[in-house]
Amino acid sequence: MGLARCHLIAYILGGKGQVRDGGQDNLVPCWQVGMNTGTPSMRTYEEQVNNAVETTTMDPDAVYYQVTPPYKDDASTIPTDVTMSAAVQRADGTQSVLPLTGVTNAKGNIGLLNLGN
Repeated sequence: MGLARCHLIAYILGGKGQVRDGGQDNLVPCWQVGMNTGTPSMRTYEEQVNNAVETTTMDPDAVYYQVTPPYKDDASTIPTDVTMSAAVQRADGTQSVLPLTGVTNAKGNIGLLNLGN
C-alpha cells in the first residue's frame, strides 16, 4: 500500500523514532512515496537543512527547525500535510534561512489520495 511512519524531526537531524508513554512522539502516518520521499518531499527539505549545516567550515551555533503537522479536526489522527521551516545560525552571527515549505500527505505527491483523516 506504500504507507510509512514519517519522522517529524528527521533522523539525519537528530530526530528519534521512539514510542514513549504509549504515544509516537516524533512519528506520523504518511505515504512513503509522496510526503516521506520523492520530489518534493520531507526528505528533500531535510537534505537541504542537513547540507546547510554541513557545507561550511564553521560549526553552527544553533539550528532552529520546525515541523507543523496540521490535522483536519480535533478527532483526526493523521496529518493532511506538514509545513517545515529552518534557520541555521553560526557562531559569528550569520544566519542561513531556508524557505518555508509544505508537503501534502498525498500518494506520489500528486494531490490525490490524501491520507489525512
